[in-house]
Parts: sequence; structure tokens; C-alpha cells
Amino acid sequence: MPSTLGSSIIDRLVPVIDRIRGTIHPKAGDRQWNVTVVRRTWPSGKRGDSSGGPPTTVELLLDPQPRVQFNDVEYEMKAQGRAEEGTCVVSEISLKYSEDQLAPQNLAAGVEFYYKLTDAMGQNIPARHYVPAKPPAPDREMNMGWEVLLKRRQVNG
Repeated sequence: MPSTLGSSIIDRLVPVIDRIRGTIHPKAGDRQWNVTVVRRTWPSGKRGDSSGGPPTTVELLLDPQPRVQFNDVEYEMKAQGRAEEGTCVVSEISLKYSEDQLAPQNLAAGVEFYYKLTDAMGQNIPARHYVPAKPPAPDREMNMGWEVLLKRRQVNG
């Protein structure tokens, strides 16, 4: 469910801020990533278990494109090979979204929730998957949007 904006000056400016960000950043080409929030539900009630059939996936593309900053992303050697690990911060997420859309508190059994970052600028960068590392925080002073810290995660399927 989307957030319910109030009548404060900031709340009334959200559509204006979104329109400006949705116009300027695509023209500038400075936002490398499309950010999609993904909920995947497994009919068996167990994550990753396809015995009850294929999962149902619902995706929410965040619009306008938020800002993505990688922190400590690096390669870590694992038994199966090299894996990318680390965190990133996604900020300037529109205040039109609710906290539950960005990081639900209680997920039912068999429901996965993660963020999918896909290349928006044609460099053929493979999709990257992240999960919230802490609750999203609304920033109404500097960035006028939600900010969420994400931790890298490998996704199968």
C-alpha cells in the first residue's frame, strides 16, 4: 500500500520533486541502476521449494530512479568461486512509497523479499540482488526521500 502523504509543505512537494528527478536524471544519464523491489511467493510455503509449483513474483520498479551508492562491495573467495559481497545505500526513493513497500516487517512463510538492481545505461552489467540490512529511514531534510541500506545476496532462479 502506498504511503498517505499529509498536507505539510514537504508532502505537497513530493510530486514536484519526483517530476524533477524523473526529468533531470534520465537526461543527465547519471543514474546507472534501475531499482526494483521483488516479492516472490512459493506455493509450498518454503522459500526455494518448487514442489508446490513455480513461485509467483511481484515486482515494483521504483520511480523516479533512486540514487545508488556502493559502500564496501568487493569480491570474496568461496568454495564455489568468487562472490560479490558488501552493501549499498539506495537513497532519494520517493516518499510516495510506504515503509512496508520498501521493507515489510512481517513476511509470511514462503515469501522472499529483495531488491534487484539492473543496468539502466546499456553497459550489460548483470543484475545484482540485495536485501535490507536495516529498516528504511525517511530523510525529509537533505535528500527528500527514503534511504535504505542493502546487503548483497545471491539469488537463485
